Amino acid sequence: MNARSYPALSAFAVATGLAAMTLLWPAHGALLNWDEVDYVNAAGLGPWANMAERGSLRLSDFVAFAFAKISNRPFAFPEGYEEARDPLLLRHYHPPFVVLLLAPVSWTRSERAIRSVQLLGGLTLSCVVAMSYLSLSGQPGWSGVLLISLLILWTIPGLFSSLSFHGWEAVWTTASAALLGRWLNTRATAVGVLLCASLAMALVTLETGLLLWLASILSLLVWGVSARRGVALCRRHLATGIFLTVVFALVAWPGSLLKGSLVKIPAVYLYRIWLGEEYTGVLGGLPRTFGSLLPLLVLGPAACLWLFVRDREHRARWGPSVVVGGVYGLAMTRFALNPQYLLPALAPLIPLAGLVMDRISSRWGRALAGVVALVLAGSAWPASVDSAGDRERRNDVRWLRETLRGREALVDGGHVVQYYLGRDYSIRPVTVSYHGESLLAREGAAYRPLGRGDVAGKMVVIQKSREQFFHKTAGTLLSGCSRIERAVIRVYDCHRAGNAREPLKR
Repeated sequence: MNARSYPALSAFAVATGLAAMTLLWPAHGALLNWDEVDYVNAAGLGPWANMAERGSLRLSDFVAFAFAKISNRPFAFPEGYEEARDPLLLRHYHPPFVVLLLAPVSWTRSERAIRSVQLLGGLTLSCVVAMSYLSLSGQPGWSGVLLISLLILWTIPGLFSSLSFHGWEAVWTTASAALLGRWLNTRATAVGVLLCASLAMALVTLETGLLLWLASILSLLVWGVSARRGVALCRRHLATGIFLTVVFALVAWPGSLLKGSLVKIPAVYLYRIWLGEEYTGVLGGLPRTFGSLLPLLVLGPAACLWLFVRDREHRARWGPSVVVGGVYGLAMTRFALNPQYLLPALAPLIPLAGLVMDRISSRWGRALAGVVALVLAGSAWPASVDSAGDRERRNDVRWLRETLRGREALVDGGHVVQYYLGRDYSIRPVTVSYHGESLLAREGAAYRPLGRGDVAGKMVVIQKSREQFFHKTAGTLLSGCSRIERAVIRVYDCHRAGNAREPLKR
């Protein structure tokens, strides 16, 4: 296959992306989940509010709040501050890029329209992987194209089925690794500028973009110095690249400096690590996580090993993809609450797998590699959407629309119910404590455990997945309240305390 076939390969990549989008279509019709509703509410504040963090705490106030939290002292938010309108808080302490994409469609109540930004992300990732592969492979072949197409089809549902930031981060890790390899071999100014823009977007998309910056600096230090290009020139390129990347990032996200978001975000994650609760189950869940990532965990490292043995001569071209994947993956493994956390590390290895497939000289060898890839992808294909479960959740929301009309309600995940029912309903969001020993309401700058007086006269809605709460707390806190069992929620009517009924099926 020669260069004149590149347009055909580009069309094939677009076709693969469109095929992947059809895989996303069923999942995109499901109800928005906990995180997605927060992202939509953040997008509803507008692009500039998210870029400049308008409505977020000043850095000085945030530092005072952090010290109060650590020392368990009370803290009063500044006058006029509302947590419900803090864009950084609504984005769950992530940068704003995905929410900026979401802003034009945040007004609609169509889940598919809202998640259309993820369709765009899937198509973009498909094109970026294809362009990276074409840049790496001097002799692209149909066997390599078919392999990367299979891996794209396998990867996209895991990254773009719901609103999240990791899919778009995979776009930038893949693009940056390819551009870095290209720049190390050409030193072309245009490629360098594009690389800086890609690195900036990685940080504006997800805070883990800093890992990509680190990987890029390591690659430059390893392959950027040669007999002709000494340390001084490498330092000059590094300084210029960092300057351009920072400028691009600040233009897209001025709030990172104006409101100190690049300080707040790491501080919040350090606090979560210090508490030690959120990431306690990660290590125990790694076998399941790795099992769901089997195709790329096998084919990616195998391709790297093959290239290291057989193509060390061109390691400055493909090496950055290995460094990016290695740095990102090693740093994120300990915090991988979900398999998609690791996919931005694995996505840059897809073009390498296609490159190696093209380099295998034996037809039987390519056929065997293709069969292995099919078996791995088939054994770990992403699960399809639970349509029956989504119908149950929708039915419960419709039922709440009638049941909560005119009533005060304490709702576990209340922001989701409020989003679907509207502001005419009196809904106070509550949450269950980590170990299920209390029901918590946010008041000011802290969570307060609710007592029997708080629930008296109200409806209380709890997700059925809160098994620890039902075993430990519900029998005491909600005794005397009538109980109604629904498909995914349990509802307590505390209008007449002391007049409990047996569970009703409705």
